[in-house]
Amino acid sequence: MEREEDRALNKFNKFDLSFKVPSQLKMKDGELCRSFLKSFQSDKLLNQLRKYNAQEGKNKLILSHNDPDGHCSSACIYLMNDGTTTHKVYNIDGYSYDYSDILIQLKEANIIYITDLALKDEQLQYIIDNSSCPIIWIDHHESSLSSKIDQPDRIVKWIHSEIGISAACMCYCNIIFMNALLSSDYTILEIKRQWETILGLEDGKSLQVIVPNIVRLISEYDTFHDDMVIQFTYGLQTQNIDINTAEGLQFWKDTIGIGGINLSSELLSTIYNKGLIIEQYLEKDWERLRKNTLRETTILIKQTDTEEYFATLAIMNADVFSMAFGEYLEKCDGCIRYYQKPDGSYTYSIYSSKTRKTSIDCGKFAANFGGGGHKHAGGWTNGHNIMIQFLSNKSSVIKY
Repeated sequence: MEREEDRALNKFNKFDLSFKVPSQLKMKDGELCRSFLKSFQSDKLLNQLRKYNAQEGKNKLILSHNDPDGHCSSACIYLMNDGTTTHKVYNIDGYSYDYSDILIQLKEANIIYITDLALKDEQLQYIIDNSSCPIIWIDHHESSLSSKIDQPDRIVKWIHSEIGISAACMCYCNIIFMNALLSSDYTILEIKRQWETILGLEDGKSLQVIVPNIVRLISEYDTFHDDMVIQFTYGLQTQNIDINTAEGLQFWKDTIGIGGINLSSELLSTIYNKGLIIEQYLEKDWERLRKNTLRETTILIKQTDTEEYFATLAIMNADVFSMAFGEYLEKCDGCIRYYQKPDGSYTYSIYSSKTRKTSIDCGKFAANFGGGGHKHAGGWTNGHNIMIQFLSNKSSVIKY
């Protein structure tokens, strides 16, 4: 009789490694390609990037989110074959990061990449004001689409919010797109007219982006939350994925590869098997957590544009993520978890079900407090505990 672990591993080995929506990744006519081209509006900036690509002794600064998608995003940018000699990578937690902490690094950079971070306008403006180099912002959060800062001679804003496309996927595609862009001497307009020629495509054909398995799996987790991919992500926590360390750098070289695609199926299968064990432990721990700390309350949330009310949020005071709520995520319009940090501030995350007919737009809700995110997951940081009033006052209403 086949064991459960063997069946799961067999499923992993047969896992479809192409994206679920292949048309989203066609360079010729896909939305991903079009949004990339639209992000370039200035020939002046394009020529700056070409000059950067040709010079020696370059200093690349990478700012990314401190989660698997952010780490994988920064690794893709780090491993780009652009001759960079110095890399500085900062994996950032939360929406309240003080960018003055890296003021010197901003001023010294020859190019700045910002990946998987939903920046506030004042944060982006600070980065622009305190640097003199080209800035490339790659992000997939819906809240980033509302950025009002537009300086085409300084910054490329490639924001593409679409289900199935994570920041890591965009950053890997960025390698292919940028190599084609910078190796030509065309203007922006000429590039848009002759994109297929620049990519070396035959007439009437599209080029499919084939990403490494590690990027594919992390993208699935960050956007689709496939059960098997969640187990893989648990196992990923056993690895050193910090590219600032020798061990972390080697991990990304082994899984992403340099100048090609490295499938690394044996390593990824090992990580997945570790995740199966971790999942069993976590579910028991979360069951205890739900029993002891989960509170149900009625917080009325009114969505302004639809005049629709959402209620019955489960609130857990713990540093966990969506799967910890278990069946409550399907029973409630949304679930919030929050916890107090050592500096006294509070970090909040809100989640909603992808299958429930009524659910909160988490990204829009989080933006109400200065945060952001996706439709089914968002977060923000606040200096005080805003949950107290809702736990004690059943008639409280938040508008967003």
